[in-house]
Amino acid sequence: MLQIHKILAPVEFDDLIDDVARTAVQFASLFKATVCFLHVDDPLAGAPSLVAGSLHTPRHTSDELRERILEFVPAEFLSSVSASYHTAAGDPVEEIVRFTKKHGIDLIILGNSSQSMFARLFFTSIEEAVIHKAPCHVLTVVQKKK
Repeated sequence: MLQIHKILAPVEFDDLIDDVARTAVQFASLFKATVCFLHVDDPLAGAPSLVAGSLHTPRHTSDELRERILEFVPAEFLSSVSASYHTAAGDPVEEIVRFTKKHGIDLIILGNSSQSMFARLFFTSIEEAVIHKAPCHVLTVVQKKK
């Protein structure tokens, strides 16, 4: 039987944070696992971080990440599992894979941004790259239709 002790839920401050956070907490509850929420600030994606000279400093703190997740996952539900909150700065794929190896993650739960076919032809998504480089199972969560 599949044993899952540690779950990584990389999240962005976007519409998918709700679905990814809820799914991660549900899986953590089901497997009695620890869930680690990780937000990676990509310094190349935001000019303000380059101007500020903070190439290797996350723009968001772990406290901000926790507060944002609490907006979507009720505190009493979240308190039923062991959760930790982490931030990093760098290439999202490399940081997710590095975190996974360093912390012995058994499952990564990722949001799927459902890019258009045009976008998929020209860009490799973070999700696809993580799936190919991850040293563990990866579950993708599709955004609910609004």
